[in-house]
Amino acid sequence: MFRKLHLYFFPHPDNNHRALILQPSFLAFLIFIYLLNQSFLRSLTVLKPGILGYASEITSQKVFEFTNQERLKYDLPPLSFNSTLARSATAKAQDMFENNYWAHTSPTGTNPWDFFKQEGYQYSIAGENQSLDEFSHT
Repeated sequence: MFRKLHLYFFPHPDNNHRALILQPSFLAFLIFIYLLNQSFLRSLTVLKPGILGYASEITSQKVFEFTNQERLKYDLPPLSFNSTLARSATAKAQDMFENNYWAHTSPTGTNPWDFFKQEGYQYSIAGENQSLDEFSHT
């Protein structure tokens, strides 16, 4: 078994001093597997369209709770819930689902600050975090 693997990756008299993985037939096989994989992934988007469907169970309340849990780990005071910001975040999430994107600015040119303004939220400095790393385990 090891000898066979050795022939794929290292030059040797038994592979004509050329690793089998570099042979044209093997490279063609790797390209075929890659294209097959890409076709499979594209077919999944037809069966289940959208890039955000997996995140549909994340609510603003969950984000609020998870954020405060993380803040407590670092001895930071918990945040207060702000219903105006929650409505703004919900509107942003709905826009992302409807327009199928994951970015600060929508394909229509709407940015996060537009959602704040729509809700009448007054701010001097604001930010938006779109990372779901902390929620990938749930």
